[in-house]
Amino acid sequence: MRRARETGLRWQSSSLLRENNKAFALSGVSFSYRGSDSLVLDDMTLECREGEWLVIAGRNGSGKSTLLKLLNALLVPERGVCHVFGLDASDPGNTADIRASAAMVFQNPENQIVGVTVEDDAAFALENQNIPPGKIEHRITFSLCRAGLLEKKKSSVHSLSGGEKQRLALAGAIAQGAKMFLLDEATSMLDSDGREDILSLFMELHSEGHTIVQVTHNIEEVRFADRVVIIDNGRLIWSGGRKEFFGEAESFGFDLPVFASFAKKIGVDDITDFKKIKNKISELPRDDENVMEIVNLFDKQKAKDSGLLRRFTPRKDGGMPSRLCERSEAIQNSFMPDNEIEVRGLSHIYSDGASDKIALDNVSFRIKRGELTCLTGRTGSGKSTLIQYLNALYTVNGPNGGEVLLDGQNIVNDPRGARRKIGMVFQFPEHQLFAQTVREELSFALKNWKVPDEEHEGRIIEAIKRVGIPESMLERSPFSLSGGEMKAVCIASALVTKPLWLILDEPVAGLDSRAKRELLSLLNELKSSGAGILAVTHDLEFALLNGDRIIVLQEGKIVCDAAPEATARFLSESRALRLPDIVNLWVEMKTQY
Repeated sequence: MRRARETGLRWQSSSLLRENNKAFALSGVSFSYRGSDSLVLDDMTLECREGEWLVIAGRNGSGKSTLLKLLNALLVPERGVCHVFGLDASDPGNTADIRASAAMVFQNPENQIVGVTVEDDAAFALENQNIPPGKIEHRITFSLCRAGLLEKKKSSVHSLSGGEKQRLALAGAIAQGAKMFLLDEATSMLDSDGREDILSLFMELHSEGHTIVQVTHNIEEVRFADRVVIIDNGRLIWSGGRKEFFGEAESFGFDLPVFASFAKKIGVDDITDFKKIKNKISELPRDDENVMEIVNLFDKQKAKDSGLLRRFTPRKDGGMPSRLCERSEAIQNSFMPDNEIEVRGLSHIYSDGASDKIALDNVSFRIKRGELTCLTGRTGSGKSTLIQYLNALYTVNGPNGGEVLLDGQNIVNDPRGARRKIGMVFQFPEHQLFAQTVREELSFALKNWKVPDEEHEGRIIEAIKRVGIPESMLERSPFSLSGGEMKAVCIASALVTKPLWLILDEPVAGLDSRAKRELLSLLNELKSSGAGILAVTHDLEFALLNGDRIIVLQEGKIVCDAAPEATARFLSESRALRLPDIVNLWVEMKTQY
């Protein structure tokens, strides 16, 4: 599949927009969830033309996902009218036709995968539509080819990476002949290459005249839109083109990507044009403050780094390093057994009975309290598997599997004690939440660890304040919240017991700009208080510009363990992961200065 970077990452509006044909039209639509007095959508009026790429932006909890569910007839308006390709979404008789023409792709593809094999899942919607078997086979082959999954047609869905599962969800939508794709943070859990593959497929579908309606917090992806709308508290507050959006985004509380913000600062109108920005920089004097801002991009991290944690030897062909050197004696001595987690020779193999997959291969490292360590790598590299060992959710069986030490003691000897010290926040909040209300969710851990009852209320209030949850949310069901709000509840439930360590899987995925800022402030506060933080993330801009140390996994092995600047150099030389544009610009500037 062609990736977005191979098409230049610059997109012109589709010439196939049909002015008079509406993909959907909402008029005076209001909606609230059962048990809630507040409206999630409040008198919403919005239209989208066929063939348009519409991005819906807004804070967590503003009503974006609810709007998409209305367009897919998963929900119906309490008031007002919602028409999808001319069909009234409130009429149950139209539900099947609407879902056939407007396909939903969720943030977590596992929420919509139902088949055992790839071809089974791609065929599911077609079988429900009573499509003849001969046509089903043709459509499956076509859709899997479009999604880059034809070679995995017979594979188990459980053997797919996160990016491949997202492509499978899209393949099913393509197979059913959808005219409109409703994308709810569909790229937020993908690594940089997986994200580009998906964006490239969106671009191809759009160029063919399909309607794209995309909810995203990744402002960088707005560059592909024909139009952007902003929703706040269930109301439409702004609508305009992508260039106008980039010009006004910050006034609405959005944080532009660092690269985009820098482009605006030096007076470049097209913030998506890397070459133009690089040429503009080259025209500036060497001592210009804008030049020095890029050249010194990592100086803040340098001030707090203790040096390279693990050295690497890049191959001359630009591939992965051929070997890793041991840490220096000075770095080795900076770790103390009473404030660290140490992993020694950890290995893990997944088996489905027919084949084995090595998820972790002799992994060894140490992390210490008072630091933010970021663990990154491609989808399927073993990151989520690794952190489940650190909280004793997985335990080592046998002498050859390795070991995990917490404060010098093997974690298998006291897994409950380890979980008392280590708070865990999963990648998908819905996998972690189970209680009837947010208050019950936070109370569970306190009761489990036998915290005195008189301390419960104070700890709960303290925890929700730290993550920005209002007290009014305590009596709501956690499953009625937005994805970002559910993630905040999960973090609060981890913090309420005051752990010494916090491990977070994709903490910034699906968060709006304000929530990201608040989360980073919280992590820095926890770090300053002596807590150890390990964040698994595909967001390299977040990791490189905020982490104290970066560990890179590839195919179950650590290929780099270094300070941010050294990691950026390694990734640039090895091309193990695609760097953010701002870091690529830093690489270019360092070669000149």
